[in-house]
Amino acid sequence: MKKIRDIKINGDDRNLSIDRVGVTSVLLPLKVPDRTRRFQVITAMVNAYIGLPYHERGAHMSRFIEVLNDYTNKILTLRRINSLLMTMQKKLHAEDIYFDMTFIFFKEKTAPITKYQSLLDYQCKIEGQRNNKSSRVFLIINVPVLNLCPASKAISRTSSHNQRAVVTITIEPKKTTFFEDLIELAEKEASAELFALLKLEDEKYITEMSYENPKFVEDTVRDIALKLARDDRFKSWSVSCENQESIHTHNVYAKIERKSP
Repeated sequence: MKKIRDIKINGDDRNLSIDRVGVTSVLLPLKVPDRTRRFQVITAMVNAYIGLPYHERGAHMSRFIEVLNDYTNKILTLRRINSLLMTMQKKLHAEDIYFDMTFIFFKEKTAPITKYQSLLDYQCKIEGQRNNKSSRVFLIINVPVLNLCPASKAISRTSSHNQRAVVTITIEPKKTTFFEDLIELAEKEASAELFALLKLEDEKYITEMSYENPKFVEDTVRDIALKLARDDRFKSWSVSCENQESIHTHNVYAKIERKSP
């Protein structure tokens, strides 16, 4: 077969490096570790990039897809994610590698009183980056919860306003960490957790529980941060919470972050 000329290997005289060049919105069937069932099948939306030196005209886009396809239906353990980063670095002859994949993770939940079971969905992301010979991996999850305002409870005769809130936890794991661990951590430190299916008896329990456990957005992030700081599985971490206000047109937000040295 006659060799086809590839102009990407030509040099470039504009003297400009590109921070990130690659492919976006790649859909892949993958598996993530599940504490109960070993793994959970997901469909991930993947973006993958390299840093392009000033003297190279373009990246070999098809090589991104080659590498990603080799990991189709594999379980995304920490070791395998690091392997993906190293393979991408080698295949694309690049120093700087970055990818992220977003997906939905489901957790089976049991209603507190009636014990009805249902699945609740959580937005998740895995980020990986590699520079020279060092890799970093981050797990990110958004956990919807319920927070009840302590100030409103303190000044009200019979009630208090509450808010749906979203807790976002980002961790850089040193060893295996399940998304369920992060979900349960966030839910325990809110006024109450959420469920996909509740009957009247369950609703009564949840509303009364939240009333007895009021939390400012600041309380939620501080209580979660204390637990993250004591967990030796993480190199670095951050936690934020956004309360979607019910009696204001604005939301309220707080964040604590601890970076690794």
